[in-house]
Amino acid sequence: MKSLNRRGVRWSVLVLVFCGWMSMGALSQCDPKVAGQILDGVGQATASVASTLVQAAFQLLKPPVRQPVNTTTST
Repeated sequence: MKSLNRRGVRWSVLVLVFCGWMSMGALSQCDPKVAGQILDGVGQATASVASTLVQAAFQLLKPPVRQPVNTTTST
């Protein structure tokens, strides 16, 4: 389970670094209209990834729901 969490964190960091790289370096010589549209899409994707990570973190903090044990007696 820990390796899955570490893998998810690695992918998330990779996505965030890639988004930062796209906004700073790769689009510096593009047409401003095209770069603006790409940055809007990348920004929305980054916000979605960040939102998903925050929701996942809070889901991990929630205690599990325990089901009551049905105790029926037969007479």
